[in-house]
Amino acid sequence: MTPKSSSTRKLLLLTGAVALLVSSFILGAPQNAAALPAQSCDCIYYSDASHTTEVGEVFVACNGHRTQTGRTSQFGVCSCERC
Repeated sequence: MTPKSSSTRKLLLLTGAVALLVSSFILGAPQNAAALPAQSCDCIYYSDASHTTEVGEVFVACNGHRTQTGRTSQFGVCSCERC
């Protein structure tokens, strides 16, 4: 084995070791927890601006759980309460 190939091999091994170390830190890092909402909101959606025909509802609870029935529209009325 020539001295040049030995130093190249050492460099490749060192580069691989550093890459493995860096990736283990990245993959092992804890994920940031999503912040919970500061309020719960209930939004009722209507078919038009007259607000006579309800087409859907979205509720977001203080624990972050989201429930949707029907569909949303541009004609929504929301009420919120602090958690």
